[in-house]
Amino acid sequence: MNRHRKDRSPRSRRRRRGASTALKVLTGLATVVGSYTISQEAEAKIPRVLRPGTRPLYFLTGFGGSTALGRGYYGPGYVGPYGFGYLGGFRVTGEFGGHFMGQAKGPAMGILFEHEFYSYRGYGLILAPKFVYDIQIVKNLGFYVSPAVSLGYHLYTYYDRFRYYGHTLDLQVGVSAKLMLDDRWLVWVNFPNFDVNFGRYNFDWYYGRGVYGRLLFMIGGGVTFG
Repeated sequence: MNRHRKDRSPRSRRRRRGASTALKVLTGLATVVGSYTISQEAEAKIPRVLRPGTRPLYFLTGFGGSTALGRGYYGPGYVGPYGFGYLGGFRVTGEFGGHFMGQAKGPAMGILFEHEFYSYRGYGLILAPKFVYDIQIVKNLGFYVSPAVSLGYHLYTYYDRFRYYGHTLDLQVGVSAKLMLDDRWLVWVNFPNFDVNFGRYNFDWYYGRGVYGRLLFMIGGGVTFG
């Protein structure tokens, strides 16, 4: 009977704990190696045309629309001839910049210039420095999520029997998704992007002072170089 009794001595317990620990370590190593092998195989399947970019400089262009946030003189979300809402309109954008780290990811600084077309033969011009941080989401894939902020000058003019002008401070905060193509070209979509103007609009003589907010949706493409 004593020969078949389980050994419960301290030395035996230590041996069992050691064996259990070694088994856990080996299992963990196997899991890590297996995961690495799978990730390597997945990365190998990524087409070369979708690999991350290596060029630090970029030029982007695109178009989209803006719609007002809040209440205007003519009521909430007043829709003008362009159909984008009070103080909204059709927008064409351009941006030139470069990354600090010499590649297509990380912090970057650029110049934003935009043209807007509103109701009543309205036209807007925005010029602003813009800070961008391109975050590569997947290793060996040229897909980036890019939060950004810009602060600059906004000129607005429109005609209603007389020509009116407005000068405001323009703040834009938003996020873009970018996909690199063949380490040269890229396509992007910008949403959400909030555009806030601080100052006086001479054309709106009832509510000419204050803060005007707009929501933007933009799409476009670009080229990288350098």
